[in-house]
Amino acid sequence: MAQPSLSLEQFLAEVAPADRAFVKQIHRNLEKRSCSAAFKQQKTSLLASYKDRVTKRALVNVLLKKDGLFVRVYGDNASSYEGFLNTLPASMIHTIERAHDCKNLLGGGCSPSCRGYDLTIGTTRLQKCRYSGFLFLVTSESKPFLAALIEHEIDARTMGAV
Repeated sequence: MAQPSLSLEQFLAEVAPADRAFVKQIHRNLEKRSCSAAFKQQKTSLLASYKDRVTKRALVNVLLKKDGLFVRVYGDNASSYEGFLNTLPASMIHTIERAHDCKNLLGGGCSPSCRGYDLTIGTTRLQKCRYSGFLFLVTSESKPFLAALIEHEIDARTMGAV
């Protein structure tokens, strides 16, 4: 059964007032960068999904769950902006480190569509799952870094990395 579609306004109405401006900023920036948006009610969360209009590849998901607002960045080109990743706050680096390891990179067994991320932050090599590797809780600390992370990924894709 298809998930019910929502409008941006319906999605924003459920977002905490302190996070609405951030979600609007992300939405505007992604639309300017040729991304299409879809808003859906899922079983346990609300989802805003952003895809590149040309390639139809997923770029960002914004998920509103019981335990907060989350942003998933599909960082297919993360290894090309490791310098930026090294500037992330410790809490965000810890989130990446705690994420599931990518079974495809470590010997197989994951979804065929998951290529995972093979990158180095600091001196630690990380091989993380595409679906959990860059899934961050939105906080006042993480907001500017999330916006910049999205821009780095868009720029890398525009330059033809993936």
